[in-house]
Amino acid sequence: MRDDKKMLPLNPKQKILVIEQRIPYEFVGKDPYNHTHMFCEQMVKNSENLILADTEFSAFEDEIKECLELAKQVDLVVMTNYYARIVKSGNNQLLAKKLKQAGHKIVVVTNNPYIEGTTKEADVVVCNFSGTPDSIRVSADLLFGKIKPLPSTKLPVKLGDQQEIPEKKLKARKKHPLNLSYC
Repeated sequence: MRDDKKMLPLNPKQKILVIEQRIPYEFVGKDPYNHTHMFCEQMVKNSENLILADTEFSAFEDEIKECLELAKQVDLVVMTNYYARIVKSGNNQLLAKKLKQAGHKIVVVTNNPYIEGTTKEADVVVCNFSGTPDSIRVSADLLFGKIKPLPSTKLPVKLGDQQEIPEKKLKARKKHPLNLSYC
């Protein structure tokens, strides 16, 4: 969707923090092909110069703090910021905002072409319009230039001026005692 700073393809020699949202169990079940950490798994096939981290679908404060610390050790951050209607706690928009405020370069992989997925903070946004295993894996390959988008590829939606979601609203969620997210 955008690569304003011409950061793609990623260089496998760069030190990269990969932050992947843990996919809710309802989406993956006990399928060994479709599982949490698919994105990190594919990123490692492209580069071994990575620090891998994961967060809830919407990172909690302790996870944000950990990611900010890890990001100090790398050249850039690649993170997923998927959106799912059934996850009421939101997604990783707040984490992207905090990473950018700390001065990091951010590459976002999302399934949503709107502000919930793309975030204004991201330097690079890859939207796969999907949460399927193949789409997730191909997104990692695209980042390293192993897959090339067709030159005729056009964004199927007109984005216009999108309103940023206030940080107060992004933080307004609670942690369930059983580690489930809810608003």
